[in-house]
Amino acid sequence: MRRGRCAGFTYVGVLVLVALLGFVLAGAGQAWRHQAQRERETELLFAGTQIRAAIASYLANSPGAPEYPPTLEALLEDRRLPVVRRHLRRIYADPMTGRADWELVLAAGRIIGVHSRAQGVPFRRAGFDTELADFAAAATYRDWRFVVAGGAPGGQGAGRAVVPDAGGAFAQAAQAAAPVLSEDPGSAVPPRAKDADTRCETQRLSDLQRCSALRDMATTAALTRCFASSGPRFAACSRAATLPPLQLPPDP
Repeated sequence: MRRGRCAGFTYVGVLVLVALLGFVLAGAGQAWRHQAQRERETELLFAGTQIRAAIASYLANSPGAPEYPPTLEALLEDRRLPVVRRHLRRIYADPMTGRADWELVLAAGRIIGVHSRAQGVPFRRAGFDTELADFAAAATYRDWRFVVAGGAPGGQGAGRAVVPDAGGAFAQAAQAAAPVLSEDPGSAVPPRAKDADTRCETQRLSDLQRCSALRDMATTAALTRCFASSGPRFAACSRAATLPPLQLPPDP
């Protein structure tokens, strides 16, 4: 009889141990899933920010009036200038779906941003950069909108990410410089050889990139001066003359 009781207690102990082990494994599995989701969130922030920055670069380096890209593929090869410009290395996959199936945010048929199609609820609620502050209140990952504009069209403003001055004063500064950057057909600039033309276009693109890189730290007036000063440099290059300095703002 005593042996039977011991066997019964042993059996119950084994059941309790198996149950506890199951709880531990379930908790570990849930913790692993949560950690994996947090890692995908970090990847989503990286991919979305890279695409947003590429859209901002496309906008800032417009040869005439600032314009947004018509497709994401245009960010890979921007052929608006003689020298092909790559604003984005590749079209990143959405870590939440595993595919490059971004939902596009459009304005007048042009892409001003992207967001995920995933309906999941984000874990992350703090620690975002200033331009991503709205993400803290996002209900789903679809509300993490990586938008280069003052606001998304159609009232879609929740969780949007705004690049400072990208769609407002910054775009106005670039547009104000556009007439200076354009060649006047009636000017006295002599004809240029094809290689010289490519060299001067490359220089102008480099100047525009240097100016656009200051958009987060320079005032609108300083950006306007920087963009405007690239025009005389381009004209001087065309005449094979000494280049005037690019008007970069002083270091803070």
